[in-house]
Amino acid sequence: MKKILIIKLGAKGDVIRTLPLLKAIKEKFPVSEISWITKSNISDLIENNPLINKIFNLDSYPKEPVDILYNFDIEDEATKIAIEIEAKEKCGFYSEQGFPAAFNLEAEYYLNTLFDDELKKANRKTYQEMMFEAAKLPHKKNLPEILLTEKDQNYAKKFIEDNSLISKKILGIHIGASPRWPSKKWSKEKIKEFIEKAANLGHSILFFGGPNETEDHSRLYEELKEKGIEIIRNNPLNTNGEFASLISVCDKVVCLDSFALHVSLALKKPTIALFFCTTPHEVEGYGLLTKITSPLLESFFPEKMDLYDEELVNSISVQEVIGSLNEKAPVKAVNAIILDKENNKFLIIKRKKGEIHANKWAFPGGVVKEGESIEQALSREIKEETNLEIEKIIIKISEYEYPREDGSKTNGECYLVKTKNNYASKTQDIEDFKWVDLSEFEKMDIIEGLDKEASIAYLNNNK
Repeated sequence: MKKILIIKLGAKGDVIRTLPLLKAIKEKFPVSEISWITKSNISDLIENNPLINKIFNLDSYPKEPVDILYNFDIEDEATKIAIEIEAKEKCGFYSEQGFPAAFNLEAEYYLNTLFDDELKKANRKTYQEMMFEAAKLPHKKNLPEILLTEKDQNYAKKFIEDNSLISKKILGIHIGASPRWPSKKWSKEKIKEFIEKAANLGHSILFFGGPNETEDHSRLYEELKEKGIEIIRNNPLNTNGEFASLISVCDKVVCLDSFALHVSLALKKPTIALFFCTTPHEVEGYGLLTKITSPLLESFFPEKMDLYDEELVNSISVQEVIGSLNEKAPVKAVNAIILDKENNKFLIIKRKKGEIHANKWAFPGGVVKEGESIEQALSREIKEETNLEIEKIIIKISEYEYPREDGSKTNGECYLVKTKNNYASKTQDIEDFKWVDLSEFEKMDIIEGLDKEASIAYLNNNK
């Protein structure tokens, strides 16, 4: 039996979004014992995970040798443990002369994003993708799993009963953030306006907050009450389990790039997240997440993300968030950039009449069917439209979204892929196809933004 040790101390949201690695580790090493070292402020929310055999805190971890050590943290406390514990194989991060370093080549990319602002801006990999890469594991979009205890489930049930929320349409709102990122929060006036409009649309508001937000929340509660808007507040001293149990009873959740976001997704809740000064690209949405990004984000991320700016915290409109509440579930889509490296060209297809983007030139791809993985959808769509077969997926190029005629959105992902050969042929699913270079493509009737994706693909293919 292999002894495997995971180190991931914080932040709490990052611990939650590291959980999907457990399933991949167990699939690769089915006969194994997995231990996890974390901080006590989050251990209660992962202790019921059936894939974790033992959980240790900083003051109680064992020091005996293990077969494989994964350290997904660059904090000094974590890297110290990673160096201290003997292991046959180590993946992830350690510290060298006071600076973070990578045990393995695959972990260097994530490390570089932390110290190279230009790479951080250009990065389109999610946190999960980068951690799977650091662990030398194939990336699978497994949801993180939070298993609520019976005690916490009963807590939520009683809360619902005590606050007369049974059968109500509950909207969870958590707009709190660490003082470290003062512009990460929505402005107080925008929050108040949003709650008022959401309540008038028939949503029962469950307003989440922690110990540092008690005073602000009390003031907001009184101001809304004067307008006849009643909101329900959680206990700011809720345990992680109690907090998660209340998220679990919400029909939808509106939040920031925060702990609440990752808990909400782990509990499979439709979630709307606002991004003011942190990147939306590193957050995996699992088909549940609507991302609303400030138009000013690029002016602050990452160099000035620790500064407060009045215009920034007011830059997302209330109406945009209200509109997202009433949207249908997003349609998931994928497309592929297939490069002919020898001739410096890539494959495009012309959409058929009657389809979305009719008569536009685009990359091969389409809607992900229920139960399909990204890999399966890409393989099927490319085969159906061009008769080509994928050999491997090289890298994700971008995420995108656009509105559909029925009022829903398409949330899509574009990948650079390699096919087994370049002998494409026209199928009944497309109007036409061509191999073009970038200069030719830019002059054609294309879907907006695809020229940028093609440029990124060229850069990545020529590394």
